[in-house]
Amino acid sequence: DARYYADCKAGWNRMLEDLRGAERFIFLEYFIIREGIMWNAVLDILTEKAAAGVDVRLLYDDFGCITCLPRDYVKQMEARGIRCTAFNRYRPVYSVVMNHRDHRKIFVVDGYIGYTGGANMSDEYIGEWVRFGDWKDNFVRLEGEGVRGLTLLFLQMWNALHPEEDADIARFLPPPERAAAVRCPGYVQPYGDSPMDSEVLAENVYLNIITQAVQYVYIFSPYLITDYEMTRALCLAAKRGVDVRLVCPAVPDKKIVFQLTKSHYPELIDNGVKVYSYTPGFLHSKTFLSDDRLAVVGSVNMDYRSLTLHFENACLFVDHPMAEEVKQDFLQTFEVSQPVVPGKKQENFLYRFWLGILRLLSPLM
Repeated sequence: DARYYADCKAGWNRMLEDLRGAERFIFLEYFIIREGIMWNAVLDILTEKAAAGVDVRLLYDDFGCITCLPRDYVKQMEARGIRCTAFNRYRPVYSVVMNHRDHRKIFVVDGYIGYTGGANMSDEYIGEWVRFGDWKDNFVRLEGEGVRGLTLLFLQMWNALHPEEDADIARFLPPPERAAAVRCPGYVQPYGDSPMDSEVLAENVYLNIITQAVQYVYIFSPYLITDYEMTRALCLAAKRGVDVRLVCPAVPDKKIVFQLTKSHYPELIDNGVKVYSYTPGFLHSKTFLSDDRLAVVGSVNMDYRSLTLHFENACLFVDHPMAEEVKQDFLQTFEVSQPVVPGKKQENFLYRFWLGILRLLSPLM
């Protein structure tokens, strides 16, 4: 079963309820954790559960949290009884390894309740901190056998960072009686992507959705830094009559990345792709929907970092009723977004040169 939360605050409140009901274990893996109303409410429950004997484990990306958490945060968590690891400790020297970040968003309770989506653990996601206008993101809540995929992804990372531990995973899989009690039409497939293998899985999922679309493809993405293959797939889908709509933020969180994102608009629009700016503020969702039957919700941006350098995760829904909830979110978002119309002004040489430099450096952005 699955429930889509276009309102992160509502999803967060349900998440707190699920945490209070945890009996065996709690796994959390996030790119950003920032102390505040959202995280502190979660942390209070984690501390209570750890004291009650629940196996509580926390993974966070060290670079993602470099301005959010103190350097001794792992020790602080261990003092609360929470097993904690910071992924790929940041060191202020150049290293290719520093490019690989854990951008996943995974939350698992007792092996049969799980959450993923675009939202991190920080107050802007629930509207308690206004940074760039209205901050739009989502959660998706899974219940049942489909949570197995999220559990395995977490344990894959945890066991890689703790090779000395027993890697037996059977005790963390969904209890058969609880999983069997949940039935829903369609298919739910959580998946993860890694820079350590030979396949760009997240990009291939996106490309397959675009190339197989018949009626429409709707996309939320905060960043648009795509390679030739992805750009051509979007353009060719629009040319063959598919209604391709892409929503990006109107308010940037990173100004240079925003410039580079906008530099892709003219080619897409000239080929029939409809591009929208989310005018209320910053859109952070990473969501695909196609033909009322295929949906993806997860952590994967449409940029080089997400598609090639980061550890990512998402969930694919096929012929699942949750697609209707995702569609309603898209339709409501279109109503408050502004269609992008390329300007007619002549760009001078220096501006074109600047965009060329940005494109050259885009794999690092």
